[in-house]
Amino acid sequence: MKGVKVVLPAPETVDVAGELAALRALLAEMRVPDAGKLDRALQDAEEEAAKPQPDKDEVGGALERVIKYAKAADDFSGHAEKLQQRIAPLVSWLGANWHRIAIAVGIAV
Repeated sequence: MKGVKVVLPAPETVDVAGELAALRALLAEMRVPDAGKLDRALQDAEEEAAKPQPDKDEVGGALERVIKYAKAADDFSGHAEKLQQRIAPLVSWLGANWHRIAIAVGIAV
């Protein structure tokens, strides 16, 4: 997957809950072999992000697992561009330590 250059939004402008909900909706369209594991990883990210002081490393780790399971989908490449649109704002919110998540879905940051 070629790295697509994306301008990340300002972290403070990201609606994390909204982006995670949109990511969940997109992932529901994909044929993921380990759908249960993917769902649990996404649920972990959602639960942590909903806390008053979320641990961004916990959210980032959960999103890494989400991407790992999503990449196993036989239709991953067909959803890559949409995934990039959902992951970019989350990576911005998470910070530079989590740019590897963007790279995993083909975003060059």
